[in-house]
Amino acid sequence: MSNSKRAVIIIIIILLLVSFYESKRIGIFCFGDESFLCSFGTGFSLVSENVKSSLGLAGFFNNEEAFWTNLKKSPKIFTFYQENSPINTPIPTLNPTPTPLPQKLKPPYKIIIVGDSFIAERFGVQLEKKFLQYKETEVFRKGIYSTGLSRPDYFNWNDQIKELITANQPNVAIVMFGANDGQDQKTVDGKVIYYSTKEWNEEYTKRVASFLDILSENKIFVFWLGNPMARDDYYRKKMENLNSAYEAECKKLNNCFYIPTWDILKDSNGKYSAYLPDENGKLQLARTSDGIHVTIFGANILVEGVIEKIKTKMELAQLSD
Repeated sequence: MSNSKRAVIIIIIILLLVSFYESKRIGIFCFGDESFLCSFGTGFSLVSENVKSSLGLAGFFNNEEAFWTNLKKSPKIFTFYQENSPINTPIPTLNPTPTPLPQKLKPPYKIIIVGDSFIAERFGVQLEKKFLQYKETEVFRKGIYSTGLSRPDYFNWNDQIKELITANQPNVAIVMFGANDGQDQKTVDGKVIYYSTKEWNEEYTKRVASFLDILSENKIFVFWLGNPMARDDYYRKKMENLNSAYEAECKKLNNCFYIPTWDILKDSNGKYSAYLPDENGKLQLARTSDGIHVTIFGANILVEGVIEKIKTKMELAQLSD
């Protein structure tokens, strides 16, 4: 092989590695920026994330990110994370008696939509657009890639939601987490709680409750969205476990309404499918290559299913009415 060909191959490998390492940073940096460069960068970021998932490298790069985050914060102390096999045991609860929910919320509505990549892209964007079609409705959306409730040392959503409440004074919150939360947690004192343990479930449930407490204290009604069915069994079990926590904690409150999305994107056999029929019966791509996220077509299906449930608690009237 000639030196020129070797040079080209080396350059390609370097570019791929850089894109893999920096794809999430690009997504976070360009969030909400619709300029050409950021639009291109966000698209490139999504492609890189999908390539990592398809090659089975997502876990490796997530561990790398965790390592360097710890290195920057504590150069003399290193915490190494290990991946454990998940269990399919729902997060234990005290089987609380559901508190009756109030009658329909009255307008005007000031809505904040918060969460991870599901909210940052496609589904979150389409949900925001849908809400803006209704009278007396204001919407502010904040989705941050690679975040959740498991790693407040990386991004603290409790602090973030307090800032958003102060800035927007909402009376309704739409919440969706979980896509990144099936991983080891770290407590405020630096202790690592490994995923798939009873202690992990107990700690995560406390974090869900703590987040809900902030919204309750500010008299905000919450619609907590569960995660949709995923393709891979390993990831699907994690989502079932997390969804059980969201549902259980919502049932304890009279200002929280849990909306399951698990079955909204299933096929006619009740199974996961990357393709679903449109209104004409023609199959369209509904899920992205990672088997987790949704395309615009899939996002619209998800939005319609969620809005149908939300309308049972809110008086949403079309602007054209």
